[in-house]
Amino acid sequence: MNWKDQLNNIGYTDREDTEEILEIAVHFLVIFFGHTTQYASDLMFQFLQKYSEVYDEDYIHHDLSYRVAAIVHFAIHLNGSMNDVKDWLIETGHIKGNQEATEYFRKHYLS
Repeated sequence: MNWKDQLNNIGYTDREDTEEILEIAVHFLVIFFGHTTQYASDLMFQFLQKYSEVYDEDYIHHDLSYRVAAIVHFAIHLNGSMNDVKDWLIETGHIKGNQEATEYFRKHYLS
């Protein structure tokens, strides 16, 4: 099962929109966090499996792709505590995306 299949199990109501945001987040895991495409997909699957009840669609739509990618990297790859995620985002500068991420998001999601 891949992370897109996992969305069916979770029961998100805005599946198409959420899938687009997460697809870009997986791309950002590759581009900005240095993961392979397969590993980034695996990270997203594990994240959705572990945190979908807490980190639901509303959070995903609020945080958008870059911050979701950063949170997935922190929580799953680095095995960080969700209690510490906000501090880690601020300390590492991942609280918001860079210009390249913003432009990519605009081009692939908002257009």
